[in-house]
Amino acid sequence: CQECSLPFFWNVQRIWQEKNVNFKRQHHCRRCGRAVCGECSPHQSILPWYGFEYPVRVCKPCYQDIPEDELRSSTQTHNILIEPSCVDFDYSKKLMAVGASDNVIRLYDVA
Repeated sequence: CQECSLPFFWNVQRIWQEKNVNFKRQHHCRRCGRAVCGECSPHQSILPWYGFEYPVRVCKPCYQDIPEDELRSSTQTHNILIEPSCVDFDYSKKLMAVGASDNVIRLYDVA
């Protein structure tokens, strides 16, 4: 682990050399990319700045250092409880038109 220095389960040689049976599973912090064990990465956070709009694993130092602007989602979601039959975008007006099986056309502002 790049945080606590314990060997991962696949590093059999180091486990044998150190006679350490407290081996850990390897995970990666989605913010800094370091290889960390589960104890050193117990937190999850959304990271829209990095393309993660759902909670992902982050290490302890990254979790404490995430600035507020990195936590703001860059997307908006809308529940569409219909089955769309066609979708069209008007880029000049920033509108999305959705036609559905109920014969209703819905317009969504995508600005």
